[in-house]
Amino acid sequence: MRYLSRWFLIVLATINITAFAQKPVVSLKETIEQIYKPYGLNTDPVSIYDTGENRIVSKRLAAVLQTDSELTAPGDGGALDNDPLCGCEDYDKLVVDNIQLLDENAQTATAIVRVRPSANNPQTNTISLSFVNENGRWLIDDIMNDDQSVYQLVVKSNHEQQEMLDGLQRPLPGDFIRNLFTSDDANALSWTLLLAPTSRKIVDSFSDMTADISPKDQEKNALPDIWNSNPLCGCDDPTTATLKDVQTKAESGGRTRVHARFTLANGTEKTQDIDLVNLGGRWLIDDYIDPQKGSLIQQLARIVITESHSQAH
Repeated sequence: MRYLSRWFLIVLATINITAFAQKPVVSLKETIEQIYKPYGLNTDPVSIYDTGENRIVSKRLAAVLQTDSELTAPGDGGALDNDPLCGCEDYDKLVVDNIQLLDENAQTATAIVRVRPSANNPQTNTISLSFVNENGRWLIDDIMNDDQSVYQLVVKSNHEQQEMLDGLQRPLPGDFIRNLFTSDDANALSWTLLLAPTSRKIVDSFSDMTADISPKDQEKNALPDIWNSNPLCGCDDPTTATLKDVQTKAESGGRTRVHARFTLANGTEKTQDIDLVNLGGRWLIDDYIDPQKGSLIQQLARIVITESHSQAH
């Protein structure tokens, strides 16, 4: 009996220590003030998409935002058309007028924050923030802006985007390519969303590298313009091309090469080779092989590597 009592006290102490260790070190109000401080200083705040050690959102919200990023083409805004933390696209010395803490307990809390995005403008936005305690930190689990849940909005957008991508799939590689030439959904989606992960990473790196370079300077430096035309056809809209023939040329090393012959709307006849990989039962594009310019992905990779080396020196 004495042994059981001692064991019970040890377990109870362990529980208390664990609970104490997970208690947020920074209070909820201080957390909110830290989140909004950069807005008032006109410096870059921590984005809700940030996945690093400064992450300000919960694992649940981070997961759907990560999917949103993966389903968003470089340079596009994704599911959110503004910053939900201020309900604005731009801010100028944002002012936090009021923070009201609601329903706070050891694991969850809600706060209502009223902000003025511009210090010189009396217009206010009211933001509702839901928090969860993860490992001793208050992290945002949802944001309500104009009665719209950011979590639900992003989940809905992800589902719709994924449905469109799934609808493009076909069992045979040739039929998949035919569908890309004829489907309005394929034209509505960015071509980058159909890339295999390694190729997507190269395209994203190229996008980051050229983000601040004007189209004129890109042309001057002979950088490929991959945003104003779809590399599937070298035109704005593959559905305007007339597909003449699609043939599966070769299968090796996990790749399937498909050859497409088509006529553009202006009457120009073209051919294109497309390298595909099948990952988890889904066809993804690994590369576009232009008969004159060669591999698009290799071309972008060389530019990224060259630029990285020049910046390092």
